[in-house]
Amino acid sequence: MTETLFETRWLGVYRIGHWDFVRRPNADYAVGILAITADDEILLVEQFRIPVQQRVIEIPAGLVGDEEEHRGEALESQAALRPPRQMPLGSVSTQSAEGETHGKPRA
Repeated sequence: MTETLFETRWLGVYRIGHWDFVRRPNADYAVGILAITADDEILLVEQFRIPVQQRVIEIPAGLVGDEEEHRGEALESQAALRPPRQMPLGSVSTQSAEGETHGKPRA
């Protein structure tokens, strides 16, 4: 049985037996977009990340549910672009850190 130790809208801390772990209570997967322009340039975004207290450069990404229609939303919302085509390369669970969470990556 899973015991909830702490939970917010975005993050939860849980316990099963003597094992504590974290997970995202409202999103099981994250999407990252490797956007390549017609000139073979990679599109990156820069944004402030509170945990590291500085701006970081990264690929457009976001948390999603299992709905197929949300796969391009990270690129649209962060870069105001709509990809002409999308090719899934795999998926990563938001709960995939070994020993810390309950999820497993999928290819």
